[in-house]
Amino acid sequence: MIVLLAACGQALGDPASDERELTQLVKDLNAAIVKADIAFLERVLHQDSVLHRPRGTVENRAQYLENRKTGRVDFESLVADEVK
Repeated sequence: MIVLLAACGQALGDPASDERELTQLVKDLNAAIVKADIAFLERVLHQDSVLHRPRGTVENRAQYLENRKTGRVDFESLVADEVK
């Protein structure tokens, strides 16, 4: 899911700014996952994304988005601790 790191590569220069931007991106991604904000997820997930679920299953981008659209996979809360 951290395909989003590529987006941060544009801001070469200030490491503190880069860290703040990446931290905000992770927060935005987590909020979108909890809310099932499909438009945001479609915008940030690369077409070739492959996501590994905690129990070992693997989803491609289409499966991941479909599972969120249908509510088969949902989250009440999602927090990333110690983002560096």
